[in-house]
Amino acid sequence: MNFFGCGYVVKYEKREVCEFIVTKIDHIILHIIPFFDKYPIIGSKCLNYLNFCKAANIIKNKEHLNIDGKGLEQILQLKAGTPSACEAGEGISIVASSQSTQR
Repeated sequence: MNFFGCGYVVKYEKREVCEFIVTKIDHIILHIIPFFDKYPIIGSKCLNYLNFCKAANIIKNKEHLNIDGKGLEQILQLKAGTPSACEAGEGISIVASSQSTQR
């Protein structure tokens, strides 16, 4: 049974951890983000989640491929931990398109 309907779990032999990996941006937008919008992350990880959502939308819109490099720079700033909506007291609004691009 696959809870999210996407991704896979990697279990390490020498470590007591597992990782859940999703590689398709459409799956992140359509399955993962809506789950965490419905069941919000509380605490300091909220900041990471909001930045993750922003980066996912930049990638979904292919802004990271622009020749001016602004989209990629935005992702790098998000990764570096620049202030996000949580710190400004803003809510989140992630809109997932019902149309998925197939690859």
